[in-house]
Amino acid sequence: MAEFAWVNFELPSRGFFYKDGSGTPLLDAKGTIQIRKLSFDEQALLQSQGVDVIQRISSIVRKGSQLPKSLSPEKLLITDRMAVLLYIRVLTFGPSYTFTWRCNACRATVKSTINIVKDLPEVNPEEIAEKLQAKDPPEELVEPFTVYLPGEKKHVTLRLLRGDDESEIFKQAKRARLQSMDSTDPSHAIRMALSIVGVEGENFDQRKKERFVHKLDGDDALRIEYAIDDREPSIDSRVYLTCSACGAEDERQMPFDAEFFRPRTLPVGDAQGA
Repeated sequence: MAEFAWVNFELPSRGFFYKDGSGTPLLDAKGTIQIRKLSFDEQALLQSQGVDVIQRISSIVRKGSQLPKSLSPEKLLITDRMAVLLYIRVLTFGPSYTFTWRCNACRATVKSTINIVKDLPEVNPEEIAEKLQAKDPPEELVEPFTVYLPGEKKHVTLRLLRGDDESEIFKQAKRARLQSMDSTDPSHAIRMALSIVGVEGENFDQRKKERFVHKLDGDDALRIEYAIDDREPSIDSRVYLTCSACGAEDERQMPFDAEFFRPRTLPVGDAQGA
């Protein structure tokens, strides 16, 4: 395989959540790791049949990044893993990404282009801490953290999800679909259940946590989602689009289509300079 240059990349988490058993940080104060371009073989893996999306992401993150030996790619926050994937793509093909989407207003199929570097802002621990301190009473950026659910009249302890949780979500969701005729996507409830550490100090197994999630009212469920969103460092993958057919404005999560890792237009010059 060709030797590609490794370049420094600062994780959105700045390494804040990665410590050894004694509490010593596993990364420097900027959360610096190294990433490189994709090789042909690695790009071909993304096009392979019979390999699920989580396996593909895990393989790319593992091969295309260098981490300390004591920090495996599966222990990265899901949001850090996504940031690594995005910036490996930027290194390989440049920041310009064209994708197809359907307008909610007129149902037209539209193509839009974004710049991954400029259009997807980073949310880092410094910004999160500032936002949490602005609340009354102020909150600390710690994990696990506790949220009160007024509907249940209970305190729920939560954590942020890692790469190995992503694999578990995929596996459990696949099993649930095979065992049920319900067309509803089960992954959202599984994800929320995995985020729960315990309720009123009591640790639950996964089945009990899922039953707890399913009986939550909408307000309590949103309180859990917002509490996680407030504390999760990430690349904000929301995009703001204008339909070229009717002019309607749309906000959505950036879609991943065939052009993400197989763009039709390649960059001119060095993608690292984008």
